[in-house]
Amino acid sequence: MDERNGYFHHDDPEHEPQREISRVQRIHLELIRLASFNDFHGDQVAHDLETYPQLWKAAMMGNFGHGGELLVLRDMERGLNNVDTLMVLTTEEHAPAMEEMAWTWRADEVGWLPEEEAGEALGLSPVGDLRLLRCWWG
Repeated sequence: MDERNGYFHHDDPEHEPQREISRVQRIHLELIRLASFNDFHGDQVAHDLETYPQLWKAAMMGNFGHGGELLVLRDMERGLNNVDTLMVLTTEEHAPAMEEMAWTWRADEVGWLPEEEAGEALGLSPVGDLRLLRCWWG
């Protein structure tokens, strides 16, 4: 996607110090790659997250908040990662750029969890400058 020229695209991705992506996070990025379906292109999402690690703290996919949380378990034997929702933990500072990048992934819904809901989900109160982005593909 070479046409990017908003908040998150920079001619020099090295403009901010790159943070190390943890081993656990790399496993979740690989699971994102395995989840490609319909308009969700896991390779692109994982690539963007790896290219701009300064914009987020953690990311994972699942079936959050609508039942069917164990669809992954049901379909795992067949090699499927049956998920539809990406959750991205970021900061208030990076939220605008993270949201802009998320819209390029053609999700059906992109939005922020309210602070109280994010705090409950993360087990934090207050959440401080943390923000939780939800991207859903139908």
